[in-house]
Amino acid sequence: MGQLWDRIKRTANAHRNPALRDDPNSLHLHEARQHVEQYRDSDEERLAREITNAARTTAAPSHQTASGNTHRSNTHPPQQPTPEPTPLDPRELAALRELGLAVYASDEDIRRAFKAQIMRYHPDVTTGLSAETQFAAADKAQRLNQAYQMLKTLRNF
Repeated sequence: MGQLWDRIKRTANAHRNPALRDDPNSLHLHEARQHVEQYRDSDEERLAREITNAARTTAAPSHQTASGNTHRSNTHPPQQPTPEPTPLDPRELAALRELGLAVYASDEDIRRAFKAQIMRYHPDVTTGLSAETQFAAADKAQRLNQAYQMLKTLRNF
C-alpha cells in the first residue's frame, strides 16, 4: 500500500511541476521526494483517513425541517470546564490515550469514546477495504478493546 501512496504523490508532484515531467532523474524530482517524505502521514493517520473516506459513502442522518427541507444534524454538545487531573496509574493513562481521551474523562465518556472508535475500526465495518487496511483496522480494534477492558477493571464500572 505504501508503494501506491508514493506513486500517487509522485504523479501529483509531476502534474504540479512541469519540470518533473521532462526528466525523471532531475534534481527537482529528488527535492520533491524529500518534500513529500517530510509530510508523510503515519500509518494510523492514513488508516483513519481511509476509513473516513470509505464511511463518507454512507450518508449522515438527515432531519426534515418544518418547511420540508432536509439538513444534516451537526450539533455539538456544549463544552464544559475541564477539572484538574489527578495522578493516575500509567496503565490507565495509556488506555485513555489509546481511546483518545483526556485524563479527566468520566466513565460515560469512556463508554462513548469506545463505542465510537470501535464502530469505526471494527473488522465488520472494514470488509470492503484492502487487506492491509483490514489488518490494520483489526489491530486497532483489538488495542481499543484491550484499553477499554483495562479501564473497566481499573475504574470498576
